[in-house]
Amino acid sequence: MKATAGNTLIGQDGFVPEHRVLSAPAAAEGFYPRASRDEALYASTFGPMLLLCLVRPLLELGKAALSVAVDAAAAKQLSFTVHSRQADSVGAQIQVAEAALKLEAARLHTYRAVAEVDQAAASGGPLDYAAHTHVRLGPASPHSKYSTRSARC
Repeated sequence: MKATAGNTLIGQDGFVPEHRVLSAPAAAEGFYPRASRDEALYASTFGPMLLLCLVRPLLELGKAALSVAVDAAAAKQLSFTVHSRQADSVGAQIQVAEAALKLEAARLHTYRAVAEVDQAAASGGPLDYAAHTHVRLGPASPHSKYSTRSARC
C-alpha cells in the first residue's frame, strides 16, 4: 500500500469484535453493526456513501489538472494561429473556463449529495429513491453534463 497513506496490519488468530466487522452484502441491505446507535455517520446508506468517498480524489485530480493547464497556457505555443501563446487565445480561455465551471458544478453536486446522505442518516431512515438516484448520477457519473469526467481542458 505504498503511496496510499494507508496502513497495512497483518495478524494471525486476532480477535475482532462483532461490531467492528462490516459485511458488504449486509451493508448493501442496510444492516450495519455498530456499538452506538447515536452516531448518525455510521447509519449512512452504504452504497451512496462509498461513491461519495471516492469522488473527492477525482475532484482534487481535476483541480490539479486545471491548475497545470492554466500554468502551461502562459508559456505553451499555439501553432498555426495568430496567437503566440495559448493563454492569448479566446478559444483556449473558454475551454479552461468551461472545465473550471464543470469542476465547480461537480463539487457542488458532491456537497448536495453528502448533505442528502447525512440528512437521511440523521433521520434514521434510508435515502429515498430521488436522493439515491441523485447521488448515483451526480459528480462522478459519466452521464452527468457537469461531472469530473467531462471537465476537459
